[in-house]
Amino acid sequence: ESLGRSRRVVSDPEEAERLTNLLHETDEQMRALKRALSDQSTEVVLAVRSSPIISMPGVLATELHVHTPSDLDSAIRQVRGSWNSRKAKKFRKDNNISDETGMAIIAQRMVRGVINCSGVACSRNPNTGEKGLSGTINLEGGGWLIRDGGDYKGIYSISRLKKKLPHQYKELKMALVGLEEGCGYPQEVEFIIVDGVLYFLQTHDVVFTPQGELRYLKDVVKEGTADEIQALPKLEALQQKIAKRKTFKIKDGVKKKIIGKGVTSISGAMAGRVAFSVEKAREYLKKGPVILISIPSTRDEIMMNISSFPAVGLITVGYGNASSHEAVLTRLAGIPAIINMKNMEYWLLYRELRRLEKRIIKEGDFVVIDGDNNEVFITDNKDVLVEDRSIFDASFGIDINEYRKRFTEPYLGKDGKVKARITYKQLLEANLKAWEKYKRLSEASDKREAFIANLEKHFLHELLIRKAEQKGKDKREVEKGEFRP
Repeated sequence: ESLGRSRRVVSDPEEAERLTNLLHETDEQMRALKRALSDQSTEVVLAVRSSPIISMPGVLATELHVHTPSDLDSAIRQVRGSWNSRKAKKFRKDNNISDETGMAIIAQRMVRGVINCSGVACSRNPNTGEKGLSGTINLEGGGWLIRDGGDYKGIYSISRLKKKLPHQYKELKMALVGLEEGCGYPQEVEFIIVDGVLYFLQTHDVVFTPQGELRYLKDVVKEGTADEIQALPKLEALQQKIAKRKTFKIKDGVKKKIIGKGVTSISGAMAGRVAFSVEKAREYLKKGPVILISIPSTRDEIMMNISSFPAVGLITVGYGNASSHEAVLTRLAGIPAIINMKNMEYWLLYRELRRLEKRIIKEGDFVVIDGDNNEVFITDNKDVLVEDRSIFDASFGIDINEYRKRFTEPYLGKDGKVKARITYKQLLEANLKAWEKYKRLSEASDKREAFIANLEKHFLHELLIRKAEQKGKDKREVEKGEFRP
């Protein structure tokens, strides 16, 4: 249906033809799936999964064990409908995800046999950006148990797979290298190993912490797999993200008493008063930052609301791992977290955490979480945080969004369109000069001036695209250098 609507509003003939062909191909695939489900001799069973461009952990539907054509139609409706659920709409709003990003739906055959392992694997560490396999496996059940984050037997770090199934570990590692190269960005895959055979369920871009994505961008520029021009939009997006939620780290020399560690942690730091509920968190936020304690019985409400809180940290108790929904969500939102605090019991009635029946934390206490070092601690000094400026340091202290406003202001009218008196030819010439300036400065020692020239080149290119679109041309023609006024 959405493809049909897209076809009706696309003016470019080539794009309309592409969408028409895709629509026909999709129709044929659906007919083939229904024929297979109707043929009892094949014993086909399907899974129907959501696959959004930007991960929405724990929000969208998955339908398993689809046996009949009518089941398939129903499953697709359920998964598609979850995109417009109240929960999904709130998640997108809180995490600045446009409704226009859309969602694909995957229908795939479920594999029969002995499950050796299921898991989630990333081609780079999503917390640090470091290259290499990271993730979580379940040696005794399905991958949904990993995402659920329960304290289940059989769940381990992915390093255990190297010892348990070395051939499949090597195969997975090599495949992820190829996926990152082919997709042009680090990938996270959900996989299963059945009767010794590795299957991928789906793949999508890794959800990094801001610190992890910065490390990745620096690495690819240094390695030469991307240049500064290609990295710039990602760096700008990072700046926009931390403008909405600042990132912090612990000051040097802080005297502290460590009271716990997690199974894993999410980068960053936060200090504030402990709250066991969304209601109490809202009350405390009127006076300062909050550390939310999430337990299995309160997790749904907390996870639905935490992204809307401006200054917050998270501690989960009794559940969670490096690949669970809470880990992915807090990375996406830039919220520091301690996931699954070890050797801790929650006493919700008394609003406190205990260890060996001794109270460790009660609601209202001031505590600090250090996600960079996986620590929860208390201290007499409440002034323990310093803003992490590493993302702005990477841009030589330049606020890219503010620089964009100043640079593009002379070109744009109040309606946001390129002014009529500014021609495409003028923009093309200015863009060429900016490119030559960037090349010249990038070979010199003044890296800050080279970065500024790169910014100006980037902004002029965007203005070129905007001007072309105002003339009814497709931006891809600008990318290919085909459009002439």
